[in-house]
Amino acid sequence: MIHYNIHSFENTKPFLITPLALMCCENLMKCHAEKKIVIHAFCLMPNHLHLCVDGVFEKTKSVVDRWKSFTTHESWKHGWKGKLWQERYLPKEINSEKGESEVMEYVLWNPERAGLVSIWKEWPYWAEPPYGKIGWRKTGEAVSGLAPIETKT
Repeated sequence: MIHYNIHSFENTKPFLITPLALMCCENLMKCHAEKKIVIHAFCLMPNHLHLCVDGVFEKTKSVVDRWKSFTTHESWKHGWKGKLWQERYLPKEINSEKGESEVMEYVLWNPERAGLVSIWKEWPYWAEPPYGKIGWRKTGEAVSGLAPIETKT
C-alpha cells in the first residue's frame, strides 16, 4: 500500500468550500470505481489529502498526478483561482498488514486529532471504497448529520 500526503498550494484551505471538496471526493470514488486506481481509504482535510492506494509507486503516481491536474481545472468552475495542489507530495510505501492498519487509522482519524470534529466519522470528506463507506451526502453534509462545512474564500 502507498500512503500519499498531498497538500494544497501554499497551504491554503480550499476544501472548506463544500462543492470543491465534494468534487474532489466524488472524483476519487469515480477513479476507484473505474479501476484507474485501487483506493483503500482517503480523508480530505481543509488543506491536504491523505490517500491510501494499492500498487506500485510509478504506476499510482501517474494516476495521482492526472487527478491533481483534473481537480485543479475543475476547481476553477467552483470559483477557485490558480493552483490547487502543491507540485510535490509525500508518498510512503507501507509493507506490512500492521503498518497498513496503523496508516488507515491515522488517515481516517486525522480530522478528530486535528480538532475539527469530536468523533472522526463526523467529518464528511472520508471514504473506504472497498467497503462502500463514504462520509458525505450530496449536500456536503456528513452522514453523521452535521451541517456542510463552508467558508468564503
